[in-house]
Amino acid sequence: MLDQIININRDYESSVSSQVSLMFMRFVNVCIKTDPMVLVPIKISIYGKETNIDDVAQVAIIDDDNFCIIPFQESHIPQILESIKLSHPEFSFDIQRITEDGLKPIDDNLEELGENERKVLIITVPEVNEDRRDTLNDACDVLYDNCKAKTESFKVDYTQRMTEATASFPENLKKEALDMLKKTEEQNTNLRDTTYNNKKQEIEEAYQRYLAKQESKANMENDNVVENDETDGGSSFDMSKILS
Repeated sequence: MLDQIININRDYESSVSSQVSLMFMRFVNVCIKTDPMVLVPIKISIYGKETNIDDVAQVAIIDDDNFCIIPFQESHIPQILESIKLSHPEFSFDIQRITEDGLKPIDDNLEELGENERKVLIITVPEVNEDRRDTLNDACDVLYDNCKAKTESFKVDYTQRMTEATASFPENLKKEALDMLKKTEEQNTNLRDTTYNNKKQEIEEAYQRYLAKQESKANMENDNVVENDETDGGSSFDMSKILS
């Protein structure tokens, strides 16, 4: 009798949690800043065999906007680049070289790398401007709504199963069985909604960082204009010319 109740609740938990986990993984791919988890699902085709990125390269984070992919073999850079492009066409890519002085560009005049230099792949995550914020929010809403619809469907389905399975049970056991389902539902609903709200907050924070950068850039440009005006000796507009 109790085994039947436990089994139904266990199946419900498995069904609902798998949808919440799937939503979480899809949220990871809604990439806002550098996160190694973004690259985990990507498969690299090497000599016709699918392999994980950490089997062919080391992934390093330069800052919130840039990954550095250090291949174990430089000949694998094209395959790594192509695979990441397929999953994240929004990223921008650049091949640079690691030197003793840090990252350096590879120019056309460079015939060969130095003794301790090696080629690496720099991946840049685009900034979250207003258009991208809207796109990211829309994507999260779709993923959340899809997860919610499926978990709500599971709730109806498993409530019916539990009700039918306990039809002949005493009233107190019927209530305990439905309470067990309700507790499972509440736990997963809370996790689902928290995950969604955290992602939305992450998007908004990234947008605010973008705005702060733009404001800082504008202030620097204004400071340079003022400095140049002072240096140029009267190139700024002079109200006295009108008032005299």
